Amino acid sequence: MTDSTIQWKSETNASMRLPAERWASWTLGGFLLVVSGLRLWYLQQGYLELSPDEAHYWEWSRRLDWSYYSKGPFVAYLIALSTAIGGATELFVRLPAVVLSAGTTVCVFGLVRDLFHDARLALATAVLLHIIPLFAAGALLMTIDPPLVFFWSLMLWLVYRAVSEVRPSCWYAAGIALACGLLSKYAMGFLLVSLLLFLATSPRHRGWLRRKEPYLMVAIGLIGFSPVVLWNLRHGAVSLKHVMGQAEVHQGVPLHLSLDTFGEFLGSQALALSPLLFVWMLVTMVLSLREGVRRQDERWLFLFWGWAPTFGLMLLLSLRQKVQANWAAPAYMTALIATVVYFCYRWKMGHTQWSRRIYLAGAGLALLIGLGMTVALHDPTLFVRLGFPPDADPLGRLKGWRALARAVDALAAEMPRPPFLLSDRYQISSELAFYVAGQPYTYNVNLGRRLNQYDLWDGLPAMAGRDAIYIQPEGAELPQALRASFQTCDTGQAVAIVEQGRELKRFYLFQCLEFSGIPPRPVEVRY
Repeated sequence: MTDSTIQWKSETNASMRLPAERWASWTLGGFLLVVSGLRLWYLQQGYLELSPDEAHYWEWSRRLDWSYYSKGPFVAYLIALSTAIGGATELFVRLPAVVLSAGTTVCVFGLVRDLFHDARLALATAVLLHIIPLFAAGALLMTIDPPLVFFWSLMLWLVYRAVSEVRPSCWYAAGIALACGLLSKYAMGFLLVSLLLFLATSPRHRGWLRRKEPYLMVAIGLIGFSPVVLWNLRHGAVSLKHVMGQAEVHQGVPLHLSLDTFGEFLGSQALALSPLLFVWMLVTMVLSLREGVRRQDERWLFLFWGWAPTFGLMLLLSLRQKVQANWAAPAYMTALIATVVYFCYRWKMGHTQWSRRIYLAGAGLALLIGLGMTVALHDPTLFVRLGFPPDADPLGRLKGWRALARAVDALAAEMPRPPFLLSDRYQISSELAFYVAGQPYTYNVNLGRRLNQYDLWDGLPAMAGRDAIYIQPEGAELPQALRASFQTCDTGQAVAIVEQGRELKRFYLFQCLEFSGIPPRPVEVRY
């Protein structure tokens, strides 16, 4: 073995490996119990209010359906199950994220163990997952990403077991994971591209493309996904139109490339993963491809292809539009594994004591930066105390909703008749539905924005004759189109959200009386 070869010497003695695996499994179980318990305690303290997306998915969970405007139904059913057990509280909305995080950790542990037959390496990789800011956030906030990342990791593990141990049953289990992943987020489909490229480029496993099992896996996944297809057939394919709208696919619109959004995407990935670790991941994935091709080592091909299609697509997409920091999250599952294994190998194979110290110091610095960033994200007031402007506070979207709800409750108590709550932002409508006393159903009017799930529910005509409180951010002027839908509206009152003596946000509340039942409609429907 040359120094440039990235290979891992596994423990070949089965009698030695079994006790090590047992110790690692028990250690991982104890670690997950402690970490999950700490997370549940932290959530119970109420430091972090629900993010707008969490509140919106909770709204979905109150109206269970086969699918929804922008995503499949899995997140809604998870939240519905959890809140049915413990009530509609922040803790039980987020409980599935904590459980799924533990499940993802087990999948990573199992995958590394099966790839490199080293339980201690698998344990180290699984534990290190929890100091990465992006995945630590996914263990607390219940969005569509925790189920996506879990089923992505599970499918990777099952497929590798299927091809390495020739277990056809694992293909069928992977099909179930594929279905659940697609029901969580359509990006699960990128993993099929990864697996196809892996099988096509792996001489040892290419024969699976001539067998029925991989195609049955896809068939099982598509059958499980069929409720979303049927729902969209009944609703004008709105989900497809939404995805195309997000990707800015417009016929006849010229392609504009932007280095600003490209740089913004790379910067967001560095912050989400920690800067040094992100750079190491990029380097390691290039080395993984080299070793997979040069040495015909299917393990490195598997890790490379698990990352490259998703990350590459997001990178290309960032040349033309803004790409959210979490969109590439599942791609980093195999990237993290490759990075940990590579640096463990380089440390073991260091020719001199100084070279071993250099690798150890580099790894320690990366871990320290990641851990520091992860810990900082658990302090909701830290960035305000450090003087960050409100729009640069990464936790800003999770603040101010309780205060806004109290202001709405106070205004509603002054009105002669109980009002319904109305906004033109799904974020505001969803947050108020959760935090206003009694958790009422809220409404969303379209004054020119993109469609959202509230437009499909469209319960506004039934509010004819009712009074309303209309809530909007920033602007103090009530839109004229909305004013025409009511008999009268007042001039509004401002609600400032203040933290540590600094104003973070400002909302305006308007009393609007006698709704006509005819809401304003946008000139152009936007998806």
